Amino acid sequence: MDRLFWYIVTVVVAGIVSVWMPPYIIAWLNPYVGGLAATIANVANIVAQVVINYPMMKFVIMRK
Repeated sequence: MDRLFWYIVTVVVAGIVSVWMPPYIIAWLNPYVGGLAATIANVANIVAQVVINYPMMKFVIMRK
C-alpha cells in the first residue's frame, strides 16, 4: 500500500509540473527565441519528468 501511495503522489506531481511549467517557460523565452521557445519548453518538460519519475520508480516504487 505504501508503494501505491508514492506512485499516486509521483503521478500527480509529474502531472502538475507538466501542465504548469511549459507555459511559463514559453512566456519567458518567447521574446528572446520566438518560436523555438515551445521546443525548449518541451525539452525542459521531458527533463523534469525524467528527474521526477526515474528516481521515484527506481528507488521508491519498484524497490525489492
